[in-house]
Amino acid sequence: MRKSPDKIPNPTGKGGFTKGVSGNPLGKSKKVLEFQRLMQEHAPEAIGVLLDVLRNGKNAERLAAAQEILNRAYGKPVQATVTTQAKSFEAMLDVLTTSNLPSKVYH
Repeated sequence: MRKSPDKIPNPTGKGGFTKGVSGNPLGKSKKVLEFQRLMQEHAPEAIGVLLDVLRNGKNAERLAAAQEILNRAYGKPVQATVTTQAKSFEAMLDVLTTSNLPSKVYH
């Protein structure tokens, strides 16, 4: 298979993108933009609902509302991940079982 100098290969080796040409030349569709605008019009009401639940809901509802508000205000918390250069499944298990991971996962 001959590679074209103006194409950037993808991992499968098939096709690619032509340099300087957008993969989505028209951008977002008008329907998507219209839907987004419509949802933004209702955002103040949705925020009001979240605040009402935060103030007046049951404990589980209040917690969920608080999480939604904080996630949107500050972004979701970063999740820690375990990475390694394990050569085998057994080596990966060894890393996981000897790590200082919490014994329980809290949701």
